[in-house]
Amino acid sequence: MQRTRITNSIEPLEARIAPAVFVVNLLGDTSTVTTGKLTLRQAINAANTAGGKNTIVFAPGLHGVIDLAGTTLDISSNINIDGPGGNKIIIDAQLNSGIFEVMPSVQMTVGVHSMA
Repeated sequence: MQRTRITNSIEPLEARIAPAVFVVNLLGDTSTVTTGKLTLRQAINAANTAGGKNTIVFAPGLHGVIDLAGTTLDISSNINIDGPGGNKIIIDAQLNSGIFEVMPSVQMTVGVHSMA
């Protein structure tokens, strides 16, 4: 009886990125990182850096106005922003800029959900 020789090989797979969820829990507009706190700008920057299609949500009970600090929120990767709806979060550019600058070929989805 002849034995069959089996050789093992490792085949590399394509790069895979798991989508992340970033939770905004701080009103305001700063890019300075504070442990345990995340502004919308910081969440967008983190999602842009992470790559893939990430989601940004707002912490339950977070209500108020995000006054932008004079520059747009730059979107350079595919992002879903899931807002709480019903005038709970307002983004105000204070007539200084637009709100979002979405780069070409980027898909941005903004969802608003009414929570009673």
